[in-house]
Amino acid sequence: MMRMNMYAISSNGAFFLVDGTLTQYDDDFSNIVDGSDARKLTNPGENIGMLRDNKTLIIESRQTISQADTIFFKMWGMQKRSYQMQFIGTNLNRPGLQGFLEDTYLKISTPIGLDDTTKVTFTVNNDTASASMYRFRLVFNTVTMVALPFVFTNVNGYWRNNQTIVKWETKNEKNLSQYTVERSVDGQRFFVPVHAQNSSTGTYQWLDENPATGNNYYRIHSIGIDGTSEYSKVIAVFVDKSSESFTVYPNPAKVDNFNLQLNNQEAGLYEVQLINTFGQTLVTRTFNHSGGSGNQKINFGRSIPQGIYQLQVKSPRGEKKLISVVF
Repeated sequence: MMRMNMYAISSNGAFFLVDGTLTQYDDDFSNIVDGSDARKLTNPGENIGMLRDNKTLIIESRQTISQADTIFFKMWGMQKRSYQMQFIGTNLNRPGLQGFLEDTYLKISTPIGLDDTTKVTFTVNNDTASASMYRFRLVFNTVTMVALPFVFTNVNGYWRNNQTIVKWETKNEKNLSQYTVERSVDGQRFFVPVHAQNSSTGTYQWLDENPATGNNYYRIHSIGIDGTSEYSKVIAVFVDKSSESFTVYPNPAKVDNFNLQLNNQEAGLYEVQLINTFGQTLVTRTFNHSGGSGNQKINFGRSIPQGIYQLQVKSPRGEKKLISVVF
């Protein structure tokens, strides 16, 4: 079986269950909707079910997966906040069977464990597409030869020396044709090919010598020799082309390694606030800067749910600057 529990994440980082689904597999079940399935009843808050034959189910009974299968999720009543989907697989694992959660909004695919628990965090923001009813689906595939058997182990970027530096690392890299770095500003994407290495571990760096001022979003598109492809997570880099700026690195950020680079800044007491998409301040920290350029490591003292945040930096003169940060 595959159970999916959906949790909402409150502003203080607490998790609470809002809904869930269950799909069970056996040779005695049928793939058509019948008495072994249970219809979804709408609750007053957030809802998630599974779409099959124009019916929304909360429990679905299907035949044992032989080649391929898909769970089509349908969600509604979502609020502007972060959520976590917990996938609990039981006795589904067998040679060649793989599961991937496809996010049509971020256009990313996340591997899902078939005999353990996988947690996937997502955010509903001001973009109506982020709350699309049909944003997610869980795809099962049976493969005998993996065309693109690798994973992105690290993706980050930062603004330095008047150019954006995007770095990524891969593991178990085989059968790759090239990578493409995609930059998004106001919905436009640009493609710059970087040839892949066929090695056990690949490390890459790409320079964007002409980024736009403000937020630049990047993702890495890997392309196999047979045309198959995968996307990395999305990272954000804030570009300030003036001589005085702040930079967060790595970005996506890590709670245990969060660095604020100060470039040509005045000396004095600085205040930083981490603000979520609802305008709520999650963490406030202060530090003294001796002036000029330097790095300040910031300890949040708590876990931060995955999503896009704003880091507000307040200078000793009271001036405020916002930096987009992805966790």
